[in-house]
Amino acid sequence: WWAADGGVDQVVQLDGRTGRVLRRLSTTALPNDGDVVGGVVWVPGFGGRVYGWSAATGRPVGRGSWPLPSVANPFVLAAGFGRLWVVDFKGTDLLELDPAALAAA
Repeated sequence: WWAADGGVDQVVQLDGRTGRVLRRLSTTALPNDGDVVGGVVWVPGFGGRVYGWSAATGRPVGRGSWPLPSVANPFVLAAGFGRLWVVDFKGTDLLELDPAALAAA
């Protein structure tokens, strides 16, 4: 399981049975709710960026973070239908991203 810890700008991997912290990944912005797809942990961050790490190694994929057009404060990121869906904090924008294209960039 993965969870955002905005208090320390980290994304935390947890053991699903014990709740023990397995790994901490640092960001440069307040992380919010993310998802895992294609072996990559995807998390939006305050300031309009999305971050991606390999779920297996914890290393950034591609360039590690990407600016989001038209979404200044991404609040929730969810995976579905082979895409990443990002919702703005005020709920006025929905952005569709191709995770394979991001990881390759």
